[in-house]
Amino acid sequence: MKTEYRLVWKREGCEIKRRRFIHLKRVINFVKLLKNDKPWEQFNENPDDYHCCSGYQCGCQGETVENYYKEKYRDYPQIEFIQTETREVGEWQPQQKKE
Repeated sequence: MKTEYRLVWKREGCEIKRRRFIHLKRVINFVKLLKNDKPWEQFNENPDDYHCCSGYQCGCQGETVENYYKEKYRDYPQIEFIQTETREVGEWQPQQKKE
């Protein structure tokens, strides 16, 4: 039997969200991303590197990785709770034909 994981979390003033995972490692990484104030560390990015380009190829004005993530997650409410649930998933059962 395989194990399936479900992550349940809630931010202040928002509805409860759920996400299903097959691998525990993905659950752990997603929880780190939700809790971390420095998301660029989760993606192994240097905070001083350019996010897009040096500012000459598009309109990003040479925005750094750190500034990009701070701007992106600026208005996100705080996490109220995070809960991980597991269940055993069995083999597929053939469905009976209705006549």
